[in-house]
Amino acid sequence: MIEFFIMKNYKSKMFKLLIVFILIIIILVFGVKYFKKVMYDKENYDIKTNMLVIQGKIKLLKGEAEVSKNEDVYIGTKISNLDNREIREFMQNLGVEESKFETYYLLNKEDFEKMSIYGELKNIEDNVYIVNYNDAEVIYIKGINVNDSIKYKLSDIMTKEPTKKWILYNRIGE
Repeated sequence: MIEFFIMKNYKSKMFKLLIVFILIIIILVFGVKYFKKVMYDKENYDIKTNMLVIQGKIKLLKGEAEVSKNEDVYIGTKISNLDNREIREFMQNLGVEESKFETYYLLNKEDFEKMSIYGELKNIEDNVYIVNYNDAEVIYIKGINVNDSIKYKLSDIMTKEPTKKWILYNRIGE
């Protein structure tokens, strides 16, 4: 009888330990998934921020070029001058005609240093940003997942709120 009581007590302790162990594993699995999501969201946020900083700088450079009437202030390598077939195909897949490659520039780390924005950018890799000075478009070659679709252009990534139209009612004479 004592052996039965000891065995029953042992089984209940093992069952409790098993439940605790399963709960710990479930918490760890969800914790790892949550951590990965947070890190992925932070990486996407950093890329968006980089693109906005780059866009701001290329707008300034475009302004300088317009004032001096000299496009030599544009920094980067023209896509039309590149022998890289992958980048040319990538641009065509985005819907850019080959005749417009002249207006797109590929940027690398040295270009960001020339622009004096290298310190402001995070996790910069070579040759992953393409800019168009004319329309201030910034393209990230690797793309960002936005609402379960891959977006490459800053104009596609950043959601713009529709302009609000304020209607003023007749309040004169109230």
